[in-house]
Amino acid sequence: MSPEEIIRRVKLHNAAQMVLGVGLIPLSLFLWWISFWFFRLAFYISLHYLIDDAWTVTLYVAWLCMIPLAVEGFRHGRPLFDLGEYARSGFYDNFLRQSRSGRVINAYYGNPAGVAFLVSQMLFAAPRTIVVAIKALRSRLPTSADVARHAARILRELRTSRKWTPADEYKQFGAPLMVLDRLHLIWTEYESGHLEIRYPAGEP
Repeated sequence: MSPEEIIRRVKLHNAAQMVLGVGLIPLSLFLWWISFWFFRLAFYISLHYLIDDAWTVTLYVAWLCMIPLAVEGFRHGRPLFDLGEYARSGFYDNFLRQSRSGRVINAYYGNPAGVAFLVSQMLFAAPRTIVVAIKALRSRLPTSADVARHAARILRELRTSRKWTPADEYKQFGAPLMVLDRLHLIWTEYESGHLEIRYPAGEP
C-alpha cells in the first residue's frame, strides 16, 4: 500500500469521526433535555400532593439529579442496552424472582425491574453520547506525508514477514503504528505484557 493510499484512508477516517463527533453533540443535548424532564416529572408526580409549590421544587431537584447522572454516566464504561450485562445485574436476578408470589407480581406488572433497567440505560445515554463524541473527535489521525511514508514501509515489512513482531522494533514510529492499527491494517495483541503486531489484520 502506497503512502498516498494511506493518506486517503486516513482522511476518510478523520472525516467519518468528525461527522460522528459533531453529529452526536446535538443528540446528547436532546438526551440531556429528556433526562432533565424525566426527573422533574417523576418527582412532581410524587411531590405535588405533599407540598404547594412542587413544580418549582422539582426544578431544583431535577438539576441536582443531573450531577450524579453525569458522574456515573461518564464512569459507565459498558455498552448501553447490553443483554449480557442485564443478565448479570440485579435488575435480572432480583427479589421478584425469589418467590412464587414475586414471580406472579413480576409477570403481572410486566417485569418492572426490566423496565427500570431500560430507564437507567436511557438516562445513561445522555452522558455516554458525549463520551462517544469526545472519543470520535480525539481519534482523528495525523495526515502528514512523513507519517504515511513510515506507515507504508512498516506495512510492507510486516507483509513480507507475516509473523508476530514485537512493537518495540518500531518504538520510534509510534504515530505510523497508531495509523495502521486504527485503520485495521495490522493486528495487535498483548503477549506476556508486551505488544506484538503482525499482518494480515484479524488472522492468526
